[in-house]
Amino acid sequence: MKIRLGLHVKFVLVWIAFGLSLGAIFFVFMIRGSLSAYQNEFFRQVRDVFAAPDFSESLQSAAERGADGVSEVIAAYAGKLGIDNNNRKYYILDDKYGLPLAAMNEVPSSVRITRNILSALNGREGSTSLITEPYMDIALPVANFIIYIIDHKALFRAQSMQTGTIILQSVLAGLGISLFLVFLMSRQIVLPLQQLTKVTIDLTSGVFPEPVEVRGSDETAMLTERFNDMLEHLRLSEQIRREFVANVSHELRTPITNVRSYAETLVDLGDEIDPDTRRNFLNVVLSESDRMTKLVQDLLVLSKIDAGEIGLQVSSFNLCDSVSSVFSANELEATKRGLTMTLSVPDDPIVINADKDRIEQVLINILSNAVRYTPDGGSVTASCGTEGGHAAWFSITDTGIGIPQEDIPKLFDRFYRVDKARSRAKGGSGLGLSIANEIIDRHGGSIEIESVVNFGTTVTVRLPL
Repeated sequence: MKIRLGLHVKFVLVWIAFGLSLGAIFFVFMIRGSLSAYQNEFFRQVRDVFAAPDFSESLQSAAERGADGVSEVIAAYAGKLGIDNNNRKYYILDDKYGLPLAAMNEVPSSVRITRNILSALNGREGSTSLITEPYMDIALPVANFIIYIIDHKALFRAQSMQTGTIILQSVLAGLGISLFLVFLMSRQIVLPLQQLTKVTIDLTSGVFPEPVEVRGSDETAMLTERFNDMLEHLRLSEQIRREFVANVSHELRTPITNVRSYAETLVDLGDEIDPDTRRNFLNVVLSESDRMTKLVQDLLVLSKIDAGEIGLQVSSFNLCDSVSSVFSANELEATKRGLTMTLSVPDDPIVINADKDRIEQVLINILSNAVRYTPDGGSVTASCGTEGGHAAWFSITDTGIGIPQEDIPKLFDRFYRVDKARSRAKGGSGLGLSIANEIIDRHGGSIEIESVVNFGTTVTVRLPL
């Protein structure tokens, strides 16, 4: 069974380990430092006494009276030497075998021969002591004797235990306080993460929850804000997707219904239907089929644009030639409806680097819209030029029905149409301007629309030279 620890527990465990480790390290360094100071003080105390002239003279005189005389002098300076005959003792040893000759109280039969006693037996001061040893000692040769002072560190150990207890209590108290603070701080981190996790689980279940509450201004709060932005973006994307699916379904349903209705009529009536009616019905079927084909093609283009699969085939070409070509392709149909078609292009070529087919696709879309929504007897003008030596432009102006100002910002939204019923009647799907805007945007250009209701519309496209 896999045990999963929450962030709260992990934070607490890490802090406990850190606190205990820090306390242990502090305790070890403090004990070693205190022990080193204790030993240094021991040797300094002994050397200071032995270096005093009056003590040296007394010691030399006492040596003539034997080991007891030397012992009496040491006993007289016991306070200065820190000798208490309990934790710290002294012995007077002979200088040949290190046998004890005198002491403050009872003289033992023997003493343990340490490295310092061996040094004194060889006529040198023995004052080497390791911190790890349970005792510290010093052996000084004087006349025919060795003065040996040993401290078993009992007092130091007692003080260390007391100090260690105080340190342990302090560490535990500090650890308890710090754990409380760590819990509060970790809660500030963990709580938003828990909320983010819950929201993520809801998202994977297809439910869009409310934004996570932002608390504070730290990195966690910044993460929460970015997550809320992402959540809002996903919500909008999902809304757009649903609207897109609904619009596509609606756009396809109308032509499919028409095709089915006319086809059923043709099947039901059979030979009873007159040739002219049959021909009209078949023309409607063809028209609706073309409408569906155009819609599907537009959808494929948009899907490729969204997926980044449309690469621009950039080449150098004359923009004026493209405007003239598209204009000529639409002129015949427009003149049949009595529209006045005007083309205004400069004599000098305007060479741009762009995807010619895509730019002409935009031209066709804008010009066909102008022709479609301009009443009979109106006019449509196509023109192009340069602007400041850094941009080229082409413009389509009509005297059509116009667009309300509040609708202009929405014209590039997919499936958006100002007058939905009238647009469908004229074969519009609401995707043309959206595709055109995507293409021009990928070229680093822009599309501007100026319109007055019942007076006409001007669409201007700018492209970098």
